[in-house]
Amino acid sequence: MKRVVGEPGDLVEIRRGQIFINGTALDEPYITALSKDSSGPALVPTHSHYVLGDNRSASSDSRLWGPIPEESIMERAWVSF
Repeated sequence: MKRVVGEPGDLVEIRRGQIFINGTALDEPYITALSKDSSGPALVPTHSHYVLGDNRSASSDSRLWGPIPEESIMERAWVSF
């Protein structure tokens, strides 16, 4: 399961583990330890999404594959308390 962090038209950049969307740092309170990696910037194309796993140090995601096509997203996960 991956988390969508970038929508079509977004510029996604990772600096020392911190995600920036269109130049603004993404607040990710669910991430307990930032990785040290950097990548991008990557422009998310039309009908695509930039996805990341929450376990960043062990996740294979858009940092490796790039933005994924919209049709590759199978389901949406929702949590309700």
